[in-house]
Amino acid sequence: MTEANVSPAKRARDMVRASAFAHLSTLDAADGWPYGSLAMTACDPDGSPLILISQLAVHTKNIAVDSRVALLFDYTSGFTEKLANPRVTITGKAVATNETGPRDRLCARHPNARNLLSLDFHIYKIHIERGHLVGGFGDVHTINGDELKLDCTDCVDLIDHERDVVDHMNADHADTLDLYADVLLGQIGTGWHMTGCDPEGCNLFRDETIARLAFPDIAHNPDEARKALVALANKARQ
Repeated sequence: MTEANVSPAKRARDMVRASAFAHLSTLDAADGWPYGSLAMTACDPDGSPLILISQLAVHTKNIAVDSRVALLFDYTSGFTEKLANPRVTITGKAVATNETGPRDRLCARHPNARNLLSLDFHIYKIHIERGHLVGGFGDVHTINGDELKLDCTDCVDLIDHERDVVDHMNADHADTLDLYADVLLGQIGTGWHMTGCDPEGCNLFRDETIARLAFPDIAHNPDEARKALVALANKARQ
């Protein structure tokens, strides 16, 4: 599927899923002025961002008073014409969560997250209100929150068995992960491993680099995810 056939919501969600950090804006608890900072990110299966932030940080104290936040996912690094390249802003409310799923997904994305969680850091889920995608000059879209989130009603089987898929690929198909990264994603080096699998694709990680491998279609269960991964491996070998 070419980008021309992909909806703005799907494009925005793919950018959020592929990111490990975002610029976080909150409203200062003291005077209401915007406050900008940086946060670790990961994603729930429906594409809702997760952030890991310290309870001592200014932005966390701001959220305690007013939970409205904005996250800017910036894909302009390395380009001379930055304004001609993609970025997406997600606006919503940050709500603390102690659920196992968000914790596992964020820790898989960021190896040092477990150490931070043993200190004063907590995970917040962003309940999306809307998004603003800028794909480049003249390619601008405002997207409502319901559109931005993937309907995962029929994907519970895959979500429940995500770690089984990830562990299997890392244990038995390390060479295939390197093949994906090299041929399909244009990445260098070997030693890639999978950190997460959702209905729309999976994330690969090597050193400090994250790469996003999209599925051809939505995977509702582990068998469909396996078939998608086999198809992508065959494509890479061709």
